[in-house]
Amino acid sequence: LAHAERERDELQAQLLRARSTHQNAQAQAAQLRQYRGDYDARFGARPQAGTTIEMLRVTQGFVARLSHAVEQQERIVEHAAGQAAVAEVQWREAELRVASVRKLIERRMAEVRASADRAEQKAVDEFASRAAWAARMGAAPLRVA
Repeated sequence: LAHAERERDELQAQLLRARSTHQNAQAQAAQLRQYRGDYDARFGARPQAGTTIEMLRVTQGFVARLSHAVEQQERIVEHAAGQAAVAEVQWREAELRVASVRKLIERRMAEVRASADRAEQKAVDEFASRAAWAARMGAAPLRVA
């Protein structure tokens, strides 16, 4: 049981780390999207007066690289979500194993108690039978040691 609980606890810690990684990746993706939106609003919508062709190309190149970074971060978010889902499945399976082992131990203990109860009842019945036989035969009553 201790082994199963230890394994479950380790998997729970992995799950928490995976969820944290996923949340951090989502936050970073949101920041990148926000930055790209702000940049587009400021510089990308239409060229400002006095903007050179070279400056426009640099701006468009930066927006393209920023869009690529957003797409890459979205893939990282998807990967982190998958890792978190796998970690959750593993943790749930470990939790189920702990519950199964605990139930098995409880069942075995109940069997041991039932066996002990049967043995005790057999001893009591045996004693009662001998006492009744002794009473019928006129012998001195039996004593419990």
